[in-house]
Amino acid sequence: MRRGVTILELLLVIGILASILALAAPALLPLVQERRFDATQQMLQDWLWRVRSDSVAQGHALMIRVQETPEGVWVTARRADLSDVSGEEPGSGGADEFVRRFHLGEGLEISLSSELSDATAEMGERVVAEGDFDMVLGLFLPSGGAVQTQAFYLRDQRGRRQGFQLSPLTGRLLRVDPMRDSELSEAAPTGRPGA
Repeated sequence: MRRGVTILELLLVIGILASILALAAPALLPLVQERRFDATQQMLQDWLWRVRSDSVAQGHALMIRVQETPEGVWVTARRADLSDVSGEEPGSGGADEFVRRFHLGEGLEISLSSELSDATAEMGERVVAEGDFDMVLGLFLPSGGAVQTQAFYLRDQRGRRQGFQLSPLTGRLLRVDPMRDSELSEAAPTGRPGA
């Protein structure tokens, strides 16, 4: 006698597995969102490290901006004319030339620390508004330092957030404790421990 699996048995096993997966999927969603938040946070750190390196290597100041477009929230690096910062007459240094862009991804936003301390922001209101939005996070200098820096937060839909600030002296990215804006620690990019 030949022993095998009938189609009915196979369909029954597939049905049981589908039921188990359907029950487990909602429990796995927060884990997937958390992993995506962590990955975006690390990619943003690495991206900012590369922009700082570009600024030093090319000898040009680079302005870091957050812009919301119909395609989503973008962090952009553009060449900046240092006369914009110093108040001198603008020169023809190729200011506002696009250098790099980073897409935050769906469900993630960047906000300033002052906006997060606002009571409405704490209640879950979107800090990054729909439509035209433009916010400066800082300016990398060719010397490696940074100016016009302010603390900013990467935030997801569940309210999880991580704060950052560009160090004015070194241009390195510092982590800001989400509970206390004053506590800073260096955020090392991947592959560059302590750098």
